[in-house]
Amino acid sequence: MVKHQTVSDGTFASATEYMKDHVASTTNSGIELVWKDASASPTPFPIANAVTSVNWTDVDLTAVTSATAKIAIIQLKLTPNTVGASGVCQFGVRKNGTTPTYYPVIRIDIEAPVAGGFETLVIPIGMDTGQVIEYILSMTEAVGWDVTLGIEVLAYYE
Repeated sequence: MVKHQTVSDGTFASATEYMKDHVASTTNSGIELVWKDASASPTPFPIANAVTSVNWTDVDLTAVTSATAKIAIIQLKLTPNTVGASGVCQFGVRKNGTTPTYYPVIRIDIEAPVAGGFETLVIPIGMDTGQVIEYILSMTEAVGWDVTLGIEVLAYYE
């Protein structure tokens, strides 16, 4: 049976608890899903007060995964601190070293944001052999914006 509660309805304390309740750990075929304890896993990637676009930039997840991790389940968070001119602010990620024309649709588009609100997205992402992914921030249409970005590892496969 699939549950349809959300993290925000009070049923689950965090996205990690929600995912743990919905996705079982496995050791089939030598693959193991390792859940992170949210209290022991600092966000490896907080960027506060971003005001300009950032081209593809590496994010090293080694500190919150393992040397054999291949895929991470991450939560992206985009928080508009100040909303300027109308537009779209996009925050995306991809596996390090890949250059797909359409990187996996791991974007958060905010067209009518409220300062202090936030958008989140939980997705699986492949990592290179050094447990590195890349992020991009596009603010070309979001003149006068100030945003905070976050990437939190909820679990990983090794």
